[in-house]
Formats: sequence, structure tokens, C-alpha cells
Amino acid sequence: MFFKRLFVLVGVVAIFGFLSLQNTQSTGKPVKVFIMVGQSNMMGSGGVVIQAPEEWKPLADVLYDETVPGTSGSSTWEQIGTATTSMGPEMSFAATLRDSYPNETIAILKVSQAATGLSYWNTPGQLGHDTLMARIAVIRERLNASVTANEIPSWSFAGIVSVQGENEADGALSGAEGYETNFNTLISRIRTEVALPHLPVILSRTSIKLDPSLGGPVEQPQLDIVRAKQATWTINDTYGAWVDTDDLMLIDSWHYGSYSQLILGKRIAKAWFDLVETRPGVQITLADGQTNKSAFPTVSYKVIFSEPVNGFTQSDVSILGNTGANTLSVTEIAPHNSTTYQVNVSGMVYPGTIDIHIPQGIATSISSSDPNLVGIKEETKILHSQHLGVSDLLVYDPLHPTSRDLRNLDSGIGWDGKGWETQNNVSGYTSSSTTPLSYDGLLSSPAYATGGFNYQTSGRYFDLEKTFRPYMTSVGAGAIDVPGTVLWVSYIIKPKDITRQQRFSLSREVSTSYSDAHNAVRVMQNNGKWSMGLLANALTDSTVPVVVNSTNLMVLRVEVGGATNPSKAHLWINPNQSILGGENPDLSTATLSGEVTSSNFKFRRINWYPGIAENHGDIDEIRLGTTFASVTPVLQTVPSAPVIDSVTSGDAQATLSFSAPAQDGGLAI
Repeated sequence: MFFKRLFVLVGVVAIFGFLSLQNTQSTGKPVKVFIMVGQSNMMGSGGVVIQAPEEWKPLADVLYDETVPGTSGSSTWEQIGTATTSMGPEMSFAATLRDSYPNETIAILKVSQAATGLSYWNTPGQLGHDTLMARIAVIRERLNASVTANEIPSWSFAGIVSVQGENEADGALSGAEGYETNFNTLISRIRTEVALPHLPVILSRTSIKLDPSLGGPVEQPQLDIVRAKQATWTINDTYGAWVDTDDLMLIDSWHYGSYSQLILGKRIAKAWFDLVETRPGVQITLADGQTNKSAFPTVSYKVIFSEPVNGFTQSDVSILGNTGANTLSVTEIAPHNSTTYQVNVSGMVYPGTIDIHIPQGIATSISSSDPNLVGIKEETKILHSQHLGVSDLLVYDPLHPTSRDLRNLDSGIGWDGKGWETQNNVSGYTSSSTTPLSYDGLLSSPAYATGGFNYQTSGRYFDLEKTFRPYMTSVGAGAIDVPGTVLWVSYIIKPKDITRQQRFSLSREVSTSYSDAHNAVRVMQNNGKWSMGLLANALTDSTVPVVVNSTNLMVLRVEVGGATNPSKAHLWINPNQSILGGENPDLSTATLSGEVTSSNFKFRRINWYPGIAENHGDIDEIRLGTTFASVTPVLQTVPSAPVIDSVTSGDAQATLSFSAPAQDGGLAI
């Protein structure tokens, strides 16, 4: 990446802000406006489920105006995060800026259209150009009216963000060679329109993953030329910078998914900070050697300030997640120049996720006394569970926080970002901790789901964009369908009405509407027994009775066969505690087994139906992994240290004698 810092005050009118009016009587906050323009990766790909934190949906305290050329555009401010199917980089970009400027309001003006080139945006008379300039005028008029109405004291244009280049990389050679000139024309027209010749610009460099030698869809040398021209433009423009996208995952041949969009938005924000800010920046990463899944009692992060700071202590760090972790420590590490620190988190009580947050303004620059910006991080969430099988766990839902409507609850890992849904969006399903579910030493959180309502089903989707991408025959398959896939699923369930057909299913359904025809596997009450069925085939009853208010552990092994080989399911009902967390059990020990040959044996979500009324059933500890141990975790601790009995020196060697640890950590030494 190529970044330059302009040592000026952000928002100085002569350089960065276009103030049409000022009102010293207003009690509102000044508004900082960013113009975002580009093609499909700026729009956000249709069908991409938002993976953003639930508290960003919608994103509070951010003004948003989005227009697609050819549409009329909104007459009022909108909210980021209200769409359920797509987003560009604006969400995390705006959230990062919002959290670094608590005394200002961030506003985003976004104009984008798929499959468009620079000439669409920089040429008067073209729909893209004319729409962009018209929306700039609309925003200017709208904010001037807010100043006049005493709603805000002032406003300013603060920057331009461009995600554009795929079109030129896939077109004629002349278009690629003219990229720098044409991009400069676009930026010059915007800067002229807002009367700010030095308005900062951040551009997203086109991904190397589009290279045809890597299976990409564009042309060479056009791609290499465009990428070079993008970097060159920022070198030649003092107020420009570019961000790298080469490591970001695509969900098809062209487009970033929601994970990548969230990372891209943060990188754009950091590039803008690096370009114009004098305050210390903060990056949060996993510490060296720390993975995103951990069974150890302590997890570690690295915090890097962009310059030496004073005053960074453990009290400045917030622990996020649902493990009950309650202990923090902060230690300065190499290069020991007051820039780099290790943050250790411990005291975890329950299985779940951990992350940390560092707000703006908690440390100060040693050289300037400026307070820090908000901490920026990429994929730092850690799944923590004190058992060795956690590394093989793909999905976990601790159903936390509690005492809330289950709808939209987005907890755990391995799920898409929509959270829980209910059929027809009905109420009646909640998360609770009143009577936690437990089973024979199985690691569990205190939260669970309870519910039922008028024959309506609940459920949630797996994360097909990232977690289960290797388990799909193609990116567009939309379900876990790779022949030979073997996955283990477990959950704790408590029926509360013997007359109801409480059921849990792995489904290829695209909604919460329940249909046996769309199930791969379903486990349910039938004839007073626990039963299992594959696809829409008849149920097979077990000999295990359904007992009201009893807690049951269900463990499923599912094997996808595809169109020509049999798909198989094996179900263990209430497996013996002695095998939990251990080796994969012999398939002959399963309570129920079944197989079917059909390409329809595939799944993308779970569905849960507890009954027709609230409190008809509970469910908890939903897990999916690649081993039996990963979905049946029991507490395992780190072994104690071995005891060194003797050391005997020799010729260029030593002989060490030691005794095994007194505590084995739950597994044989």
C-alpha cells in the first residue's frame, strides 16, 4: 500500500471542508460528508448476506444517501444496514469514522452502478456523471437547510472513495492505458464541483484475483496496466492513497462478499486516517501464534500504535463476547518504543466468542499529546472453548445475549449474519437463562432458546460465504453439497409438551417455512418416541421415549453422497458421557441410521420447531464440526508442568529425567 500523511488539521475549511453556511447557535454536531462512487463492488453484490455486527444493523448516528443512476434517489437521509441482501464498503468505513469522531456526524453520499467504466462517471451527459453531480447538489442543499434550521452548526466535504477498475481491466487495451487520465478527470470534476482542489481521495486497487492466469475473468495485460495506473495516480496526487484488496475473498468471479466488504471499508478508513490525521492510529491483530480458535485459558492480541504513546493501560480495553472473560493485562513488547503491546484476556467461564475493543481518546501521542483514533481490526474474533476439539468446530451458537427476542439474534460463529428468523416474522421465540440446559459434563453456556408460536418455525442459515465455501460444489451452489462431505451436528433439546412434534432439521429451504420435501435430515417427536427421517421419506422411530421436561443430547453424523452415491445419516440419542469429547464412535452404535441416494441431500440452514405456543420447547448448544469430539466438548484443561527429576551432562548432550504432570488436562499423557 502507498499512504501519505498530510500534516494539517482535518476539516480545515480552506483545504478539506466546503462550508456553505455556519450557525453558531446550533446544538447539533458538524457533519463530515464522504462521496463514494464506483461500479458493482461499490454497490455491493446482490445476494450477499450482511455479516456485520448486529449493532450495526442499522448503523446509528450516520447519515446515508444512496442513489443508483436512473433512479430518483431519496429526498431524505437513509440508514446504512437496513438492506438484508447486499452492501458495499460503506458500513465499516462509516462505523470506523463515526467512532473516531464522536463530536461530528459522518454522512455518506454513495452513487454506484454495476458494469460501468470511468467514461460513464467522468463525462458530462453520461447518466453516471450527471447523477453524481446532481446528488452532490442535493446533499449541499439538504445540509444548508439543516444549518439554516439550527439542526447542525456546519458541514464539510471530507473525502472521495472510489471502487472502480474491473471494467477497464476487462475492456479494450486503450481503456486500461487511459485509466490514470480518465480517473484524474473524474476526481478533478468532483473537486471542482465541491470547490475543494485538495479533497482527499482513497481508491481501492483492483484485485489480482481477477487475473486470468488465476482463473479470473478479465484480460491481460489490461489488469496489470490498470493496477499500475491506480498506484501511479496516488503517487502523482499528493492527496490520494490506494488500498490493497489482493487478499480479499471473492464470492464469484468478480465480487467481494460481505466479509471482504467489511475489511475493505476498514482499510479505506485507515488509509484516510493515514492521509490526513495527526492523531495516533491503532491496529488490533491476533498476537503472534494466536489462532481464531483456542482451548487455552488465555488468548492474546497485539495492539500497534502508529507512533509512541503514553497512558495505554488495561482499563482502556473492553472485552467483547459471551465467555464471561473478566481479566485483562497489557504488556509492552518489542520493539519497546511505546508503540506495541500485547493484551491478554483470561477468566473465561463459558464456551463462546471473545474480541476486544479500543476506543478513541484513551492514549496520547508522546510527541504531540494528540489522543488516539479508534482501534481498527480485521477478523480478530476468537472462538474459545476449553477442549481440544475446538479447532475442528465450524459452527457454534451460544444463544447469547439472553432475555431478548430470538429474531435477529446473531451469536456464535459459522452462521450468516442475518441471525435467527421466525416464520412470518412472528414473536414467541426468545433467548433466556432462567433454566439453563445441561447434559452430563457437556460444555455449555447459560443461555438457551425457548419458544413456539402458532405452528410457526424458527431457524438460521449457515455461513456459506466463507466457512462452508469448501463444502459447496460451486460458489453459486447455495448449499453444502460436496460428495464425500462428513459433518457432525449436535444440540441439546428439551420438549415441554408430549403432544407436539418438536423437530430439528438440516434443510435446503430458503426460508423458515417448514417442508419435509426440503429437509436433508429431520429429528422429531413421533408416536411418543424420538424419530429420524431423510428427505421427505417416512420417519423411523427409535426406542427412546420422549420425556417431557427432560434434556436430550442429539448427535448427528451426516455424509453427503451426491446424485449417484448414497447419502447417510446416523443419530446418537443421549450418548454415554464416557464417550463425549472422544474419538468418533463406531457407526454401528448409532441409535438410528438411514441412507438415501439423491442430489437433493444437501443443506444450508437449520430449522427448529418446538410447538404451537410459547414455552413448548427449549434448544441450546447448537454445534457443527468435522469430528465427534468437536461437537461433544467436555472440559479439558492444560496439563500442569512436568517435574524434572534429574539432569545428567554428557559430551555435547544432556540426559533429562522427568515425571509426568500431576494433572493431565483431561486426556492421558
